[in-house]
Order: sequence, then structure tokens, then C-alpha cells
Amino acid sequence: MTKIKKILILLLVPLFADIFTSCCNCEDPELLLYTNTTLELQHLNNSGQSAIVAPENKVLKEAYGLRIRIGCETTACNRGRTSFFINPAYAFSCGCEAPIQYHPKDSVTGLKVITLNDFDALHPAGSDITARFKMFSGYVFTDLAGYLESKPPVFNAHGVKNIVLDALLMEPAAQTGNHRFRVEVDLSDGRVLETETSMVELL
Repeated sequence: MTKIKKILILLLVPLFADIFTSCCNCEDPELLLYTNTTLELQHLNNSGQSAIVAPENKVLKEAYGLRIRIGCETTACNRGRTSFFINPAYAFSCGCEAPIQYHPKDSVTGLKVITLNDFDALHPAGSDITARFKMFSGYVFTDLAGYLESKPPVFNAHGVKNIVLDALLMEPAAQTGNHRFRVEVDLSDGRVLETETSMVELL
């Protein structure tokens, strides 16, 4: 009888341990990866209370901005621990992390805005004018260095979303007229995403 009890105890110990950890600790989330794949640009009009997409590609030069949209796609997953005895759905809620998380496989390490037309006396066509822009998010302006120091987003069970950056022009072009820009985004895996805007008339 003693041997049977010992065997039963040995069999039940993992079950009780799993019940204890399920009730007191959070299950590891299911981890998936996303990668930055595409780049899209839109002209912004910042003359009102908030920046909006310029419908006719005509903007006051003092109110110009760029919406930089980086498209993301899921690439692979690394599943977290799943209990053999206990379904995580029945574990107590302990302020756990989101059960599904999308982490970046690569991140933005550099971003440039190049003018394709003469911008002012110091910036002829082909010049880097990134310093003329500020990133705007949540009522806060940051320069490019500040943005690059921030951590890339982690998405939850709602899925991967595009990364949207609003870059507002702080020092306008010297003259009105037609302008085009090119944006180059450097990624941590060595790739470069780049594209050009359509023509915009700065008034």
C-alpha cells in the first residue's frame, strides 16, 4: 500500500504544481514576428486643429506635412508554453500580458526626407531636409533622433497594423510652387524602403 501511495503522489505532484502555477502565474504569451515591408507617402495639411490628408495636393507651405506609412506583415511565430494539464483559459486572471503578441523582426534605424526640387538657397534638389521636419504623435513633437530611440511597437491579438508617422514641416520652403520628396527608411536587417511622393503644390 505504501508503494502505491508513493506512486500516486509522484503522479499527482506535476498536476498540483501545474494548477498552482496556472493560478498564480501567467501563461507565456504566443509570440509572433512581423516585418516592415512597404512604404507609402501622403501629403498632409496641418492648417487646422489636426493634420489631415491633403485632398487636392495643394497645401500652404507653412502647413505642410508628410504621412509616412510603413506596411507590416506577419512572418513567423514562436508559441509560448501550454500547460499539459490545465487549459490557460481556466487560469485566474493576474494582470497577465496579452495572450498573443506580435514583436518586430526588424526595426527602423534611419529615416531621410530628400527634396527633389530646389527647397531654399541652402537645399537644392537632392538635398537631405530631414532636419526641417518634426515627428508628431499624441500632441508631442520629437525630432528624428528621438523617434529612433523609441521602441518599435508590439501589437496584440487584434493583429499587425501599419506604422504611421506624421512628419510636419517646421521650416517651410523658400518659394511656393510644385515640390516632390523622397523618403528613405533604413531597417535593422540592412534593407532600405524608399518611395517618392506625388507632386504637391505649396501655396
